[in-house]
Amino acid sequence: MQIRAVECRLKITEIPVTFRQRQAGNSKISGTLLGTLAAAIGILKILTGLWWTRSRRIHRVSESAR
Repeated sequence: MQIRAVECRLKITEIPVTFRQRQAGNSKISGTLLGTLAAAIGILKILTGLWWTRSRRIHRVSESAR
């Protein structure tokens, strides 16, 4: 979402959020090495998909300009 916001030249502002510790349970991401790896793989899949769709779009535009 942040990548798309930057592409649209939108202003991004960080808003501080207060949170409290979990009363029960563990984080699925930072709790284990497997969770961290799964999150990293998910992020890489999203970034690869964005790169792939944009590179195809740029390639199509450059072909149509010929």
